[in-house]
Amino acid sequence: MNKTLQILLIMPLFWLFTGSGGSVAQAQSGELQLNLLLETGQVLEWSQVYQIVIAEQIPAKITLGKLQGENTVVGIFGIEGLDNRLILHGIYKDQTVSLHEWVDNNIRSGSLELTISQNDLRGYWYNQDKTYRLSIHSKQLRLPREIRQYQNGKAVFHTQYSQDEEILISPPQVDPKNWNTRTTKNGRCIHLAVDDGKEEFCRTAHLDLYPYNRVDLVRLLYGLVPQIPHDEVFNRQISDWLDQWAQEIFQEPDIDFEDHRWSHNQSIWFTPDFITEDLVSGLLSIQFIGNQFIHSHSVIYDRNKNQFYTPQDFFRSHTAWGDQFQELARESIYAAHAETIDVFPEVMERIRFHMTLNPQGILISTDYTPYFGRLEVQLKYADYRDDLQRFAPFRKLINQ
Repeated sequence: MNKTLQILLIMPLFWLFTGSGGSVAQAQSGELQLNLLLETGQVLEWSQVYQIVIAEQIPAKITLGKLQGENTVVGIFGIEGLDNRLILHGIYKDQTVSLHEWVDNNIRSGSLELTISQNDLRGYWYNQDKTYRLSIHSKQLRLPREIRQYQNGKAVFHTQYSQDEEILISPPQVDPKNWNTRTTKNGRCIHLAVDDGKEEFCRTAHLDLYPYNRVDLVRLLYGLVPQIPHDEVFNRQISDWLDQWAQEIFQEPDIDFEDHRWSHNQSIWFTPDFITEDLVSGLLSIQFIGNQFIHSHSVIYDRNKNQFYTPQDFFRSHTAWGDQFQELARESIYAAHAETIDVFPEVMERIRFHMTLNPQGILISTDYTPYFGRLEVQLKYADYRDDLQRFAPFRKLINQ
């Protein structure tokens, strides 16, 4: 099992067992570390360790201590995977803390504005000139999170669920206003307002999500990625794609972190198209800030055969969709979205096109880009019927 896959599977256990039982030991360890930052004669009045989440998804730890008889605060900003020490110095006043961040205690690199309420810590991290910020909350990640699929006939939509919230992640299919006014039936079905009436959608599938993150002083790569318990084929492939992205992002020449501290903020997510007991289909995407173009990965996964499929598994070779998939997909996307694409013609030349499955059959989409998101076209059966292989996977789904 490779290192990234181990991180993905072990991280939920880390958050599960770092609760109140370890708080005393953490506080003692934190105070010992803070004592190393004190000058002769200085004594801590109090110290506290806060488990936090950066940018809603990156787990970290802040250890703070207030000097006795002063309003001065010292601290340590600990982020798993970051080799550099981040030392904090600042002022405590009226339950608020203003801190300067120092790399290895000698180069100022950022600042934090935090509010302390009992054992809760929240606020923001800023780069040195305060042109960029990330949220900070002292809360544990609710794990595992999951994607939930709701279905009514061929109509599906998806949400992201954790223990304290459920948010809509497929607004093109469902009006967010209707989602916010939903009513629940039997715990698994919901009623949504549609036109002048209501329709019932029931939960038909789910897919677990786990956090992934890689950091250095300039770059953040993080997100929630799908994992299937005990399915090493699926999990390993997802892990390999994440590793490939990380290698591309972190192989860039060193960047001056004083000017670019955490400015290259990359996020990863999975957009589901259809989930059943037999199938996981969707697009694994990355929002990349950089000169090169990083492509998305389409997912068509057979859960029974433990196999990923590509367009070559569906279409006969030496047919239009078989040997010209990228060209035909480009034409289909452009025909449907010409007005959007013509605003960014240079982007069209750099993207790739992907095939996934949904209840209506074959869905063609683009890479995700920050210019126009993910563009989609639903193919009609007549568009590809003559090119299908006789024993194409999930033929019953796409033969309609």
